Amino acid sequence: MPTDMKGSLSRNQKREHDKQPEFRGSACVHGTEFWISAWVREGDDGSKYFSLSFKEKEPKPAPGPQASPQLKAQQSYGNGARVDHRRGVDDSEIPF
Repeated sequence: MPTDMKGSLSRNQKREHDKQPEFRGSACVHGTEFWISAWVREGDDGSKYFSLSFKEKEPKPAPGPQASPQLKAQQSYGNGARVDHRRGVDDSEIPF
């Protein structure tokens, strides 16, 4: 795990146009990891500054057995009814 309350930026070598950040990096704030994007901007007085954007890193899925497509397609509800999301059919709609 990265050190809390620290981060780093480096020049974005893959930048292709102005909307992409000039610098990219990451930081850890109170145990949460973030991606950082930075652009160099110029203020009204001509001074330069960084404009920053932060995006929380999504956790990596835990390794383990993968569920079958049939199991993924069904969602169990507290009332025992299941919905097959592939067809949009709710078990409670079947008359038998």
